[in-house]
Amino acid sequence: MIDEHALDQVLATVGEVVEGRGVAGLSVAVGIGREIRAGVGGSRGGGTADAIAERTLFQAASVSKPVAAAAALRLASQGRLDLDADVNDALRTWKVPAVDGWTPRLTVRHLLTHSAGLTVHGFPGYPAGAEVPSVGGVLSGEGNTDAVESFLVPGLQPVYSGGGFTVLQQLLMDVTGREFAPLLAELVLEPSGMEAATFEQPLPPDRHVDAAVGHTASGDPVHGGWHVYPEQAAAGLWCTPTDLIRFASAIRDGRLLGPELTAEMLREQVPGWGLGVMLTNADQARFKHDGHNHGFLAAFESAVHEPIAVAAMTNSEEGGPALVNLVTELSRLLGWGSPSAGPALEPSALVRACCGTYVTPMGHSLTVGAGQTLTLSVDGQPPIPLQPFSATVWAAGPLRAEIRFEPVDGAASALVLRQHGVDHPATVADVGL
Repeated sequence: MIDEHALDQVLATVGEVVEGRGVAGLSVAVGIGREIRAGVGGSRGGGTADAIAERTLFQAASVSKPVAAAAALRLASQGRLDLDADVNDALRTWKVPAVDGWTPRLTVRHLLTHSAGLTVHGFPGYPAGAEVPSVGGVLSGEGNTDAVESFLVPGLQPVYSGGGFTVLQQLLMDVTGREFAPLLAELVLEPSGMEAATFEQPLPPDRHVDAAVGHTASGDPVHGGWHVYPEQAAAGLWCTPTDLIRFASAIRDGRLLGPELTAEMLREQVPGWGLGVMLTNADQARFKHDGHNHGFLAAFESAVHEPIAVAAMTNSEEGGPALVNLVTELSRLLGWGSPSAGPALEPSALVRACCGTYVTPMGHSLTVGAGQTLTLSVDGQPPIPLQPFSATVWAAGPLRAEIRFEPVDGAASALVLRQHGVDHPATVADVGL
């Protein structure tokens, strides 16, 4: 039973959460049935006193990926895309390159489940006024990231790759002969009722007045307000939390994809992944995604079998703890309980359980410490502040890396440091305060 009164009280205190955390702005929405309830706090930032409003646009970062996946599935429903055909057969302006004379056979299903074995974990974007490469240029390594290429045998395991979704972006453009932003508006944004959302990169000047200004982990405004992401499928969506609730609803009720493709999108294809979405909790099935662009964080989560969803976005990289705590509390009020990734630990318990030293197979030392937040030091390097995405998953913002703790009986037994698509497992040497 959902405690709607308590839910409304939490939404009403978003402004207090922002003030108490020193976060620029925060926007959250909850969908229950056909009703969407919202809470906002803080300002657009960047020298303006304009308050965050329900219509304020944020960069959705990697939450772009499920939306791009839905577009691919809509083309599949129209017979214009085969989920299991070799993508090189349909790519025209760029091809998946050979590796030492061997060319992998990659499919859309591989791309959507991060099991294509492709490089490039994520993208830093381009500062305002910088030269921005084409999509093909990004894939060929002509921008500020490496070329996208194979480094694992496809299909065996999921290894997160924004590069893979950039291949998907080029594929959708080649198959349709359309630019990505208007194509996505037609295929997904408009039929889902995502009224404020756009994939336009850069954001058109007439929309700047509604856009939040990103802020770095040090609290400084991003130069020019935000970075530009030509990697639209991976990181280019601008929207509101209400838009994400409407997207989740359009997926969940089959309105966007029809019953068969909806079931396929929300079926576990590889461990933890459907088609473009993370899956969680077998007994309380949910689909979700989170994201981190320069100056922005975002997350959404929806039940599979119930008309319930929650979404939150912030224009502050130091807003991670506030966003996670808010989503966690709303999830509890929605009756979802703890995330399936591990035991729900209070921060003090998490510190006790995870602080200490871990060692990789190559002998590298990873030390997790505690200050105002958890920190990570690798082989004596200066400690890096970590931001929580859940009780067991933390982001190392300066490195665009991720730490996943593996708890056993309430204590961490190992961790995995994922950096630029490569996993560095480490086992416990000395843990606990």
